[in-house]
Amino acid sequence: MERTDSSWPPTRPDPTRPDPIVARDGVQYRKLLSTVGREEEDCEESLPHPPASCKAGIRRERRRLRVRTLGSSCCKSFVITVALAKGALLQESITCLQAAGLDFSTLRAPGNRQLMVDSPCGRGRALLVRNADVPVYVAYGQAQLGVVGDDVLREHPLELASLVDLGFGGCRMAVAVKRSSPYRRAADLPAHCRVASKFIHCARTFFDGLDLPVDLIQLQGSVELGPLTGMSEAIVDLVATGRTLQENGLVAIEDLFLSTARLVGNPLALRMDRGELQDAVEAVRRVVRIRSRQP
Repeated sequence: MERTDSSWPPTRPDPTRPDPIVARDGVQYRKLLSTVGREEEDCEESLPHPPASCKAGIRRERRRLRVRTLGSSCCKSFVITVALAKGALLQESITCLQAAGLDFSTLRAPGNRQLMVDSPCGRGRALLVRNADVPVYVAYGQAQLGVVGDDVLREHPLELASLVDLGFGGCRMAVAVKRSSPYRRAADLPAHCRVASKFIHCARTFFDGLDLPVDLIQLQGSVELGPLTGMSEAIVDLVATGRTLQENGLVAIEDLFLSTARLVGNPLALRMDRGELQDAVEAVRRVVRIRSRQP
């Protein structure tokens, strides 16, 4: 039906000003987006096109925007950031991730002082941090993945996703006393006795489970000196081979739990993942399965 409205067709805008349909940036582009979803008559007031073509034009702009957005996101390579712990777990962590396609062997270089390195393939980045800081970097999103001992995860409980038990770095959290001590179980310790540990949260959880009140003394190192100097009746510490306890006249009387290295992830990053993180996690799982079959 022919339109009789004297206001149609609308007067073309000033040619020195960008057409809101053509412009792609700044105010004009925002003006276009503001019309999406409005009624036909509203579009008619904003865009210099007949009502019949108004919605079609908006659909065209949506398609253009979608193509440009997808194209730009595909061109940008996704970099997986992994927090690695200094110390005993580092070498095995690098080996495992290297077998899974993320090569951070630069951290093994003699005299290396870099705390952040990229993998040669450009898909990965490693942050070298203290053991207790790995869960923090992952929980706050500075790293999508991290490798850390289960003992650290228990001592510093944060909102993390435990993804893979990597199987290396095995040790146990244990209660130990002097070899000459009459106590042979943790429950034998007297109420309100003093226990020294670096792992205060783990120790408190354990003794609370026994309904045994103890006075916990936090130390940062050489907790074996606690019973030797008389400062504490017992200690709670990690035990790998037991050699340190033996050489200092101590004996483990009860285990709290066994600990191995774990691959952990940021829950939000995993939910927003487009496949890159899942591929990396699956690659690590395959490496762990293959290594577990080896004698």
